Amino acid sequence: MSSVKIELNSAGIKQFLHSREVAECVRSYADKAADRLGEGYKSDHKHMPTRVIASVYTDTDEARRQNLQENSLLKAVLQK
Repeated sequence: MSSVKIELNSAGIKQFLHSREVAECVRSYADKAADRLGEGYKSDHKHMPTRVIASVYTDTDEARRQNLQENSLLKAVLQK
């Protein structure tokens, strides 16, 4: 077996995690999950100090109850 050492360029990784392409990718995943869930769920994305993040959240009381009973947010995010 050969041993391979990979050294990451921290500035390059930081630039990548803040890139437009990564933002579009995470936004796409969040939007698809919110679309699967339907009414009462929304998605959002933000540029944080270390990376771009996206979230899916409940926006109505009915959606909150559904998520509490069925864990619908987790299921929608993990669904392919």
